[in-house]
Amino acid sequence: MKSIKQLSIMKRLLLGALSLLAIGLLAACGGYDQTTATSVQNALPQKALIYAPQGYSTSKNANYPDPTDQSALPESVRVTAKGETVLLRAAVVEGYQIYECQPSTTDSSGFAWKLQAPFAFLKTDANTNILHSTGPSWLYTQDGSEIRAALGKFTANGKVVPASATPDTTTIAWLRLDVTDHRGNAGLMSKVDQVQRLYTHGGKVPASGCNRDAANQHVIQPVSYTAEYVFWGHKG
Repeated sequence: MKSIKQLSIMKRLLLGALSLLAIGLLAACGGYDQTTATSVQNALPQKALIYAPQGYSTSKNANYPDPTDQSALPESVRVTAKGETVLLRAAVVEGYQIYECQPSTTDSSGFAWKLQAPFAFLKTDANTNILHSTGPSWLYTQDGSEIRAALGKFTANGKVVPASATPDTTTIAWLRLDVTDHRGNAGLMSKVDQVQRLYTHGGKVPASGCNRDAANQHVIQPVSYTAEYVFWGHKG
């Protein structure tokens, strides 16, 4: 029992370290005090620093279709609220989908990777910063406003299904999320109602095996990804 508790604590520490890594990345881009950021990065295990990005583009350079043209997107991930407008558009500079090896929920004798949290550093068209983490949540560092959201719903052929699409089965899905909670300051994020995750690359469940030993050790695997996030809301 003691060892299980210790492993659980280690898991939380690793997730915390990855979160601090995001803060360190933000510091490098001018969002936090650089001296503090250096101390944070030096304190991180070297293993947490080996997942280098595969290269990224900001929204302006990615040549994605205009997000206001929803007809160009799969119907299941289009915005549903009326009178919405694009308030922010941001690309993942460095991001990870964090998976943990656990007993399978569909096979009593098997084991599978389960998504635990996203950790990502986003850069907007306006060159401002967003931290994306557990919840899922998005913190707009420019004004301290923050949102949490949940996967939206879509009705197809009379059946309610998750608001997701997989134009490319080799990457994580595109999503439409509905904001469930506004936090922090009454800044820009306080006006956001829906979030789209589009044009994803990477982030899929690890290809490496997940077995009893890995589950007993609460093995965690970060998988790098990139995506475009579009924040919809009201300007008033």
